[in-house]
Amino acid sequence: MKYKKQITAGSALIFVLLVTVWVLTVMQVVDSSRIALKFSVDCQDQDNTTRRHIKNQIEESHRIMTGARVTWHNRDTKVRITIPIRNYEWGVEFTMRDLETDGSVIEFMKADGTVVMTGSDIKNISVTRGNESDMSAVTLIFTDEGSVRLSDVTKELSQRADGENILIIAMDGHIITAPSVNAPIEDGRASIVIGDFRDAEELKSFLIRGLYPVFTLIED
Repeated sequence: MKYKKQITAGSALIFVLLVTVWVLTVMQVVDSSRIALKFSVDCQDQDNTTRRHIKNQIEESHRIMTGARVTWHNRDTKVRITIPIRNYEWGVEFTMRDLETDGSVIEFMKADGTVVMTGSDIKNISVTRGNESDMSAVTLIFTDEGSVRLSDVTKELSQRADGENILIIAMDGHIITAPSVNAPIEDGRASIVIGDFRDAEELKSFLIRGLYPVFTLIED
């Protein structure tokens, strides 16, 4: 009877070892069927709230579209995207195409179509609620470099004739607004008066999509 118990215990140990080996083998196969791509990211100039919104959008998009795992590093200056694809070259092409098509771009243009700023120059987008007599507005707060560009371009435009002094704000080729510039903007803040508060919130969410960062592949 004692001999049988020893055999049973030994069989259980062998079974556990076999299961462990199987699990490790499966994990290795699963890992080998995925590739990890590392990118540098240029969204550090945005404030924490805006950057968190951008990150959530990226993570949600890639989880749904590719089943990818998205991991951020180095204070969001780098990101690791692990996708269920074996072929490295094809994976790079697929992921880069996916990253490019996911993002929208805010562009600030002169009347002749010259792009003078983009969404990367914006630090934060917020909504100011108006009271009964005032209308709500979407306020764009620019980065330090963006504030300099905004100051330079508004100085130039404020000296132009009517019709030529507009600063077009567009996204994905569609004009959102084209206000006239009558004076330089020196404080790094620009407002789009929109009227209803709910409309202003919708415009804010729409514009935040235009802050999608540029990804640069880091070669291992």
